[in-house]
Amino acid sequence: MSEVNNDALINKACSVEDEPLSHNKLLDIVHKFESVQDKQLVSQILDADNSDDFTLQFIKQHEEFIDSDENKRVRVCHNFSRSNINDVKDLYICLPGLGGSLDQFLPLMKLCDLFGKSFLAIDVFGFGKSDELDQYPMSDIVKKLHTLIMNILTEYNIKKSQTIHLVGHSMGCYLSLHLFTKFNKEWSISHLILLAPPAPTVTNLGKDNRLAQWTLKTLYRVPWLVTFYREWFDQSKGLNSSGIQNFFHQRESKNDDDIENVSLRYLKLVQYYNNVQIKSKSLLGYLLGWDPLDWNQINKSIKESHTEVIIISGEFDKVTDAKCANDVKNSFEEEVELITIPNCAHTITFDASREVCNIFVNKVFSQD
Repeated sequence: MSEVNNDALINKACSVEDEPLSHNKLLDIVHKFESVQDKQLVSQILDADNSDDFTLQFIKQHEEFIDSDENKRVRVCHNFSRSNINDVKDLYICLPGLGGSLDQFLPLMKLCDLFGKSFLAIDVFGFGKSDELDQYPMSDIVKKLHTLIMNILTEYNIKKSQTIHLVGHSMGCYLSLHLFTKFNKEWSISHLILLAPPAPTVTNLGKDNRLAQWTLKTLYRVPWLVTFYREWFDQSKGLNSSGIQNFFHQRESKNDDDIENVSLRYLKLVQYYNNVQIKSKSLLGYLLGWDPLDWNQINKSIKESHTEVIIISGEFDKVTDAKCANDVKNSFEEEVELITIPNCAHTITFDASREVCNIFVNKVFSQD
């Protein structure tokens, strides 16, 4: 495919102009909600009459709710077809981070679809529109995700030997690496693509950190305390809340109404819309159930499977900073590629969608 055609498809994948289910213009949505006072933005943005402004059409067309083995409903998004099951190639499995949702993979899902790749994005248990669990030990979450994925592949008659590319964002990098070490012999994993990965070892969440464990266990029993703090001391700041300020890089624009500027401002509102619906108990549960990575096993599996690793980091990421990405790179014994995107913060797929799509086209798709 020519470079010109690639650029056109990347532009189409990154466009959100026609995404709101309400069919309202992006500029109208942005102006409407940016004019709301910070403390009133939560109630205004969650008003049922406004939900279609933040329901993305591509995701709505491709989402499905699956019952897990525990009868928990999980939202997934994919482009599988029961009537055309033999065309599934190069499956990209996307796992969001702590409190994230599959919506954040919108540009990558559209890109896969446009380039004839298969994708499966998952709202992990307790986040997005998936049901909560009673507890969240990471090892159990990984097993549940594996079972869920295998059930979906079975339902759509997709070969178990399918070439898989695991894509994780933030905590989703840990989930992807755990899946890789446990199931790389069962799956043919071509790529591990780690977007904004946490540090290779998160010492504050270690089981031997008694103070942290006691604090998390206490808060897990009374999650309303965390909810109270989030609602009154953070979310009340509206678009100045930490979930926006730390997740997006503040760019200056000569024209406030140019489409790229408006699209980014709209995506910030989408992020905020999803942020205010994050369940505090699930946040605490994942932190409490955090499992360290076994880097000896990861490196052994990488050598055996010849899986390629690409790490993508944002220059101005305040959540998982450049040191985290570099430390992860240095934890691999094999040569891996680290790409730092300038003028980009934590929500890489929203904050630098065009750059991320370019990387996938030139570094990953070109090898398929």
